[in-house]
Amino acid sequence: MFHKFAITGLSILAFLAPAFAATRTITVDDDRAQCRGAEYASLPEALSAAAPGDAILICAGSYAVPAGGLVVDKSALRLIASGPTGSVRVVPQAARPGGPASAGFIIAADDVRLEGLDIARFSGPGVSAGTRQPVSGLVLERNRIHHNQVGIVLQQSAALVVHNAVDHNGLQGIVAGPGSNAQIRDNAVTANSTAPGFTAGIEIVEAAGGVIVAGNRCLGNAVGLRLNRSSGVLVQGNQLNGNRLGLDLFASHHNQITGNEFNDNTALAGVWVRQASTGNVLQFNQATGNRYDGIFVFADAARGNSLSGNRLEGNTEHGLHHGASVRANAGLEVARSRPLR
Repeated sequence: MFHKFAITGLSILAFLAPAFAATRTITVDDDRAQCRGAEYASLPEALSAAAPGDAILICAGSYAVPAGGLVVDKSALRLIASGPTGSVRVVPQAARPGGPASAGFIIAADDVRLEGLDIARFSGPGVSAGTRQPVSGLVLERNRIHHNQVGIVLQQSAALVVHNAVDHNGLQGIVAGPGSNAQIRDNAVTANSTAPGFTAGIEIVEAAGGVIVAGNRCLGNAVGLRLNRSSGVLVQGNQLNGNRLGLDLFASHHNQITGNEFNDNTALAGVWVRQASTGNVLQFNQATGNRYDGIFVFADAARGNSLSGNRLEGNTEHGLHHGASVRANAGLEVARSRPLR
């Protein structure tokens, strides 16, 4: 990593303390082979029987989700795999051709935790939160979420998404939409955007502060990270390498882009700044070995952006690509970045 920084903002500890202690532990085993005394053999049965604050311990096996998804609507439920990630597989029941898109988990309560699950092959999101009502205190940790239409969708959600593997989803890997206050940290987000198009491994949509994207490794996506009409986002210490495009700042304003890697992106550039993006600070980043440019500031998008202390070397065409008139007329500030061309 080129530079490391201490993360400030929303405390992680706030997500790690449940609203109240679990009242009991319910055990689920699909065939009762690993956990002979399991009370239930299916996740819908366990969710129906659970009370707010319960822990649902899920033993190794394969668990089918009915059409419409598993709705988690009781506060402070914890659904935790009893073994390593991959031992508990959550998959859809066979769907009829042409049926509506179906999610895996639909989170509709506060202080829910999903941990250690393998969630795959849903025609909608693997995990969807806040689409029915705002939620807070959601924790998604150590899951593998793959081969869904979208990996994770957060709407109106305060969430910690940490140490997950999110890969091979058809569109985005992780989406934080309007009203979300999310920390997306230390995830491996790889090979998403497998459907035709230009979607991102991580996409932040219409954020208005409070979102942190830090320490993630985004590799092999169409776009590593896109800020889409968002402001006040901290992007820090990520590796956005080996995508078609590393970072796309699209109509986004007053974001802090610090200490990231945008290297070896194969089709476009390390960073695009476009669509009237203004007031963004890009500092102490590394953009090397990209197909065209390290950082490309479009002519329509350079008002008041500041670039300083970035390492821009070994790119095929330019370290920093911008029109002279853009820099002179729109207030683009460039300092201590090397090399400039």
